[in-house]
Amino acid sequence: MSESKEMLEINLLSVQKSLLKYWYYIAGCVVLALVVSFFYLKFSSVTYNVGASILFRIDQGQSISSSPDFLRA
Repeated sequence: MSESKEMLEINLLSVQKSLLKYWYYIAGCVVLALVVSFFYLKFSSVTYNVGASILFRIDQGQSISSSPDFLRA
C-alpha cells in the first residue's frame, strides 16, 4: 500500500516538474485564449431566439365570441 502511494507521489512530482519547466508556454496559451475570446465577444453579433405559444381553453357549449373576457386584454 505504501509503495503505490509513494509511486503516485513520485509520478505527480515528475508531472509538476515538467509543467513548471515550461510554465511560460502555459501562461502564454492562457493569455492568448483570453485575448481571442475577448475579441470574439467584442465583434460577434448578438443573436436572440424567441418563442411563444398560446393556449386557448373553450368550455363546452360556449363559443369564443360569447365569452365576456373575449376582448379584454
